[in-house]
Amino acid sequence: MLLILLLLQNPPAGIDIELTGNIFFSSPYLLGDMVVKDRNDLERVIASILDRYTDAGFPFCRISPRIVTSDDTLKKIVLKIEEGKRIIITDYLFKIQGKTSQKVLQKLIGLKKDTYFSTKKIESAKRRLSKTGVFEEINEDIVLRRENYYVLFDIKEKKSDYLNAAGTFAEGLFDFSASIYSLNLLGTLRRLQFLYEYKKLFSLKFTDPILLHPEILGADFSLWSYDTMRLVQINGEISAPLANHFTISLLSGIEMVTYNSSDSLLEDHTDNLIGVGAGFDFDKQLWSCEQKVRFNYLFRENDRENFEYDGAFRIKKLYLRPHYRLVKTDGFEFFDYYRLGGVKSLRGYFEEEFIVDEAFWFNLEYKFFFIYPLFDVGLIEDKIKYSYGCGIDAYSTFADASLIIAFPEQGTWRDGKVHLMLEKVF
Repeated sequence: MLLILLLLQNPPAGIDIELTGNIFFSSPYLLGDMVVKDRNDLERVIASILDRYTDAGFPFCRISPRIVTSDDTLKKIVLKIEEGKRIIITDYLFKIQGKTSQKVLQKLIGLKKDTYFSTKKIESAKRRLSKTGVFEEINEDIVLRRENYYVLFDIKEKKSDYLNAAGTFAEGLFDFSASIYSLNLLGTLRRLQFLYEYKKLFSLKFTDPILLHPEILGADFSLWSYDTMRLVQINGEISAPLANHFTISLLSGIEMVTYNSSDSLLEDHTDNLIGVGAGFDFDKQLWSCEQKVRFNYLFRENDRENFEYDGAFRIKKLYLRPHYRLVKTDGFEFFDYYRLGGVKSLRGYFEEEFIVDEAFWFNLEYKFFFIYPLFDVGLIEDKIKYSYGCGIDAYSTFADASLIIAFPEQGTWRDGKVHLMLEKVF
């Protein structure tokens, strides 16, 4: 308190800082060109010094500030550093409230045994655990057993198996989809999703983040079925992290298309596909940003190029999600076009109301209350289309539900679309 009062009453142009007790690091290295003018600057200097020590293997480092005054004037601040013992972590242990295998966790954190303690590596490992979406609490502590030091992760799982159902009602029309999704299949952190869309899509997706960690393997089988047409997609994907927030991916697969014409003649062809992708995600308490771009190329008589972009921005309770789609080919077929409309794009329109080769749209929501406004606008076939409405989120111990009511451009209340989504966690 005395330090705070002195700094506030005598705001100097710059306060001299002296370090004592530091042996491992030199004072010029620890202080650098940092200037201390007030209490906040001093706290940043102390935090910076502690970060350097704890990342270099000194988790028990302590700093005690002392004020040097003359004639009630602040002359300098002396920071006494108690470096403590530099420790080597023998192993990483886990206390788990859940079903996840310890061997899986050991591989996922990617930390080497018998190395110096490092806060940066520990925080990086915690981020990898958090990104799985399986754990709601991740804490760590240093424990001493028989003169050896260990890092103990105290982890609490959340329920990670989901049953989702969604339906859209409008103008006598009905669309339905359901999916079963596991984020932690049999405690292995592998993901499995089964998705069914009424009279349209059957999909099975599998993701393995462990086998080639830190690379992630993915497999996708999809069957799109319409009255006289069918598309089978089989894709494999491998993605790898770059630094803490970037990923790149490579995609390879095949597409098998079948057309059953009116004269009962069957036409089909099988084509190879390759693709690349990149992603960025960053999450803070007040804001977050997620970006994904994908490009794939289909080899056939009329080769096809696809480009996709999906973004998500959150600032407190404001959500903005921009999207872009582009397909190029000298000969378009039925499955080449993008189908837009409905709860996944323009919510004031029915599912697959727009069939296009290029489109840009964004979704805007402000979730300050459980009832929130929403607005969608898109450039579809060189025309501006928009929809507006409101959403209602309800949460309970049994299931979570969302209801969206949206209206199209220049639509009456009879033109409104009702989207109902239910999610059960078990």
